[in-house]
Amino acid sequence: MIEYGVRKYFYVILAAALFLRLLFLLEIPPGIANDEMNLIMNAQSILSTGKNIPGVVTGIVGSTSGDLSMGIHSEIGSFLLIPFIKVFGFNAVSVKLPFVIASIGIVIVGFYLTRKIFNEKVALIAMAILAVNPWLIFFGRTAYESILSSFFYMLSLLLILNLKSWRKLFALFFLIFGFLSYFSAKTLIIPVVLVGTLMSILLNKSKDIKPLVVLNVSVLLFVAVYSFVLPKTPAGARIGELSLNQIVQKVNLKRTMSLDFFLSPLFENKVTEELRVRLAASLGEFNPDYLFLNGQPESIPSLSIPDHGFMYLIDFVLVTLGLLFMAKDFPKQLIVFIGLLAITLFPNFLNMQGTTYSIRTVFLFPILAIVSGVGIYSIKKNYIKYAVLIIYLVSFLNFCSIYFNRLPIERSEGWFLSQRVVSRYIFEATKLNPDEKIILITENPKLTFYKYLFYTANYVNPKEIALTNENIANKNYIFGNLLVTKDCISKNEGLIIQSSSSTCPEIAGKANIKSINDAGDVYIISSDAVCNSLSRNKYPLIKDVGELNIEKLSVENFCKNYISDSL
Repeated sequence: MIEYGVRKYFYVILAAALFLRLLFLLEIPPGIANDEMNLIMNAQSILSTGKNIPGVVTGIVGSTSGDLSMGIHSEIGSFLLIPFIKVFGFNAVSVKLPFVIASIGIVIVGFYLTRKIFNEKVALIAMAILAVNPWLIFFGRTAYESILSSFFYMLSLLLILNLKSWRKLFALFFLIFGFLSYFSAKTLIIPVVLVGTLMSILLNKSKDIKPLVVLNVSVLLFVAVYSFVLPKTPAGARIGELSLNQIVQKVNLKRTMSLDFFLSPLFENKVTEELRVRLAASLGEFNPDYLFLNGQPESIPSLSIPDHGFMYLIDFVLVTLGLLFMAKDFPKQLIVFIGLLAITLFPNFLNMQGTTYSIRTVFLFPILAIVSGVGIYSIKKNYIKYAVLIIYLVSFLNFCSIYFNRLPIERSEGWFLSQRVVSRYIFEATKLNPDEKIILITENPKLTFYKYLFYTANYVNPKEIALTNENIANKNYIFGNLLVTKDCISKNEGLIIQSSSSTCPEIAGKANIKSINDAGDVYIISSDAVCNSLSRNKYPLIKDVGELNIEKLSVENFCKNYISDSL
């Protein structure tokens, strides 16, 4: 139980954390990225038909069909969304609630984990840090699977540490949930259970290690069975991500550009080169500029915050203080936290398909946030603590300004806002003239089609979903009179909307959908019956957060803000 004097602060922090994750959730982020959309649409397909939507693979379970490129996801990610869709409907809020809850869950688990490792005062400080941590706020408002895995793994650590004797085996369920909820997190299950075992032995001083041995053996057996099954399924294609390409060529090039030296084969070979590349890929997550200042090593815009790390700059000082404090007063706890930080290196060390630190590290940022809380606790002088509090508040407000003000505009196309806009335009055009043929030409028809179905609520009727899935399986992205394709058209029939990135000859347009960031053309509209008679801005100028809720805008406001005349 939480002490009465602490309880009120606990609930205040919890309420603040929930507020930060729900505020403007329909508007910010301004759209849904491709990986999120795969997960979301697949959940609705499973709920309605019992089968995966064509184009999505759910690990080693479920049916597969259609174009499977860019569609291999975790086994249970989509299934975790289904209860929320069932209760709250198929909409942008319900599909993000599991991730909001996972983020809040990490805040709560962080409190209890820190209380068990240190004390209640440290736990309360760590909880406050977790509540306002940029990583937890950012991914708690998206539908990226990493935060689900982070929650399950952290909960399993808490259970291993907190439960007595054979009850520790309850942690196995959450270790498996963490493994099955995000693909890159599969590399973490064995390190997590090993560090959890070390944590229990060091901090609990338990002599009964039989339950821990059984827990570790159970995890190894589960991973062995999974590893045997995975290559026999379409999801086995992701095994290729563990390999590093062109190693031989790199080694040969280095040897060609060197003098003959008898030690060269010892230091320039496939093993040393691969180790060098893998270490560079994994250790980059601890770059202070990435963690605490500018962030943005990710090539995918929807995985980072403009000019901001997933920690605050003040956290750099506090994390350092926290580690030094543990080295002096809590050496066993230091070993545990170093172990936890070290295992976050595994995903990027093993997976060589990019270095997306923001999601692959899984629980790096929650662990650093707890260490930062320890750093605040270690400060003895009250006036220094007050100064840290003020700096932290200013840093938090700066993050809020960037996230809630800049990100929706600057990163609008990273979140595919224009696809949300074109979906609304087609919806209105269909209402205006139900019999008119509409052709949307785009480089990525499948994912654009997914977004149209989601934003227009045209993927809710089970019979229509089954028929739509058949079309998707055959790469026919058709719904009603709409055809989404990457193929060029030979003659203009009906309404043509063409992406500016299409390789087809540009059509003559009467209107445009422009980027709200730089006003560049994103879509060209051949004829405009929807907005032609309404007032429109020459360029989009979005200044009110409510204008980002595209589906709720009146037709007049939608046209004024998002549809422009062709020049």
